Amino acid sequence: MNNKLLAITVLSIMALSNIAVAKPTSTKANTATVYGKPFYPSDYTPEMTVYARDLKSGKTYTVNVPEDATQYKIKLPAPASYVFFSWTKDRIGVNGDDPEGLTRKVGALYSHCSATKLDYSCKNHSPMPVKLKPGQLIKGFQVSDYYYDKDQVPQP
Repeated sequence: MNNKLLAITVLSIMALSNIAVAKPTSTKANTATVYGKPFYPSDYTPEMTVYARDLKSGKTYTVNVPEDATQYKIKLPAPASYVFFSWTKDRIGVNGDDPEGLTRKVGALYSHCSATKLDYSCKNHSPMPVKLKPGQLIKGFQVSDYYYDKDQVPQP
């Protein structure tokens, strides 16, 4: 009995000492939060995945966005610069050779044109990197440039 009591006492002390020395970490200090509005040029918004690729490390972070969702949220390590892009989950792209038109997934970029709030006279469809600072909060972000063909949007 004494051995069991001793073992329980030692384990209890160890557990308490671990709690006492544990230092809380603040994720806000190391991350930025982006609230996005899904976009698709149609009367509905298909299910999609939004990607944020760190330009320095190449690491890609994702968030799945359900069909007709009105908002998504993604927390990203910061400071860092990212390229944002999206791909539909289903094959919904149009191909003139296919009478049904359901031949491929459709991708989009956050480009210089996305930043102009869909100014159709915009000609700069290159990716627009987004610099994020620790603790930064972005609302209403849209990956909305569907100008690109399937092979011009980064792959997941």
